This record gives sequence, structure tokens and C-alpha cells, in this order.
Amino acid sequence: MMKIKLSISLLAILLLGGIAQTVLAHNSFKSPRVIEGPTSWNAIVYGHGCGENTIVGSSVVFPNFSENPTLQVFNQSSSVFEPTEDTIEMLYESPAAPFKYVIDRSVFPAGGVKVNDSDEAVGMWVGGGEGVPHSGSGAIKGFISVAFQPGIFVSDSCAAQIQFVLPMVDVCKITTISGFKDGVVSLWMPDGVDTDYVIPGSTHTGELVLTVERDLTGNKLPESCKDQKIYKVVPTAKQINTYMPVVINGKRAWPKK
Repeated sequence: MMKIKLSISLLAILLLGGIAQTVLAHNSFKSPRVIEGPTSWNAIVYGHGCGENTIVGSSVVFPNFSENPTLQVFNQSSSVFEPTEDTIEMLYESPAAPFKYVIDRSVFPAGGVKVNDSDEAVGMWVGGGEGVPHSGSGAIKGFISVAFQPGIFVSDSCAAQIQFVLPMVDVCKITTISGFKDGVVSLWMPDGVDTDYVIPGSTHTGELVLTVERDLTGNKLPESCKDQKIYKVVPTAKQINTYMPVVINGKRAWPKK
């Protein structure tokens, strides 16, 4: 009976997350949930433009482990994610940089990968061309491709799911950060992370999330687990502030200084 209750609780969380993305027309992944193991060829699908304006480019930060993102665990009593002393190594075996930029000129003719000092992918950017026009009815969709290498859940852990949060900015007009406002950019930022990328007073919020689910048939939870744990990997403010800007040929193209 306990296992049934836990499964229902987990299912409710999954359904609520899916409903929220659909109703609010947030940016989302074409396949928002993947199973541990094989590489996932995926795409970020745009929910809408910046108000009535066309998206001319986007910048994304990857929550890669080499940059020490924050790990949170879902508290089923309070229904919120909270800091945890668990480490990613305790529950999930994964490449340090599981997200990869994919060259795809279907929507934007220009783009590139952002790398850190170790030459690991830490983000990507796209831009140029006609962009993605606003569509209030959702009749027009645009996307950017991304590859993802899911890890494997550690067999003796109680982790059933890991959510990766990808900070993203849709750019409709190129300005300085101080020029950000509704109609200029759309921000998809992690909840509770205080970054430079904000629109003062805006109520437009939302997270871009890719979820990895445990293969509960091939990689069963240990019988000792009292519940199925759900974790979230969230980039820090330092990661976002460092890797969100778009730099082309050594010159910062966005946001303007």
C-alpha cells in the first residue's frame, strides 16, 4: 500500500508540472521527460514571443555538473524543493557536461556553443534570420535543437527523478540589462535564484525543465527506500551571470554593455 501511495504522489507531481507548462505556454522541451541511459536528441520549443514582438535570438545556460550547480530535493510534506546535503555522485552517474549544442539552421541561421576554461559546453546561443514571430494562439511554433546524455541512477539510491533547470533568455530587442522589460526579452529563470537577468516588477516567470526518470523496471528502487526522491539541478547565480552573455569572435554581442 505504501508503494501505491508513493507512486500516486510522484504521478501527481509529474502531471502538475506538465499542466503548468501547457497552460502558461512556457518554453518547453519537445520531449520534456526522458528515461535514464540513451542519448536524447531533443529540442526547446518556444511558447510565445516577447509580448507582441518577434524573437530574434536566444541564450541558454546548461546546468552542467563541472560548474557546481545547486542540488535540491522535493519535500513531499511542504510540496517545495529544498536544499539537500546529498551530492549528485550519491544518486546519479553522469557526464560532467551532459548537454550539447546541436548545429541546426532550421529557424536561426547563426548560433554557437559557449565553453568554459576546460572546453566543456556550458551553454549555447542562436540568432539571426526572420526569427520566431509572436503567436498568441500558439499556431506558430519555433524550436532550437539540443542533445542530452542522460546519466544512470545509482542502484542503491532512492532517487526516482532528476529535473534539470536551464536558464534561458528570448531576445526580441538588443539592449543593455538595464533596458530589459516586457516586450524586449522573455526570461526563463530558476525560481529563487537572484541573478542579473530580471525584469523589475514583471509577473512573467517560469522555468525551462528537462526531467530524467529512473527506469523503475530495469533499475528498481531498493526495498529499503521509504519514498521515491525527486531532485532538481539548478545553476547558481554565478553560472548564469557568467555564461548567459553572448560573445562572438571575442566581442560581446548581447546584452549590450
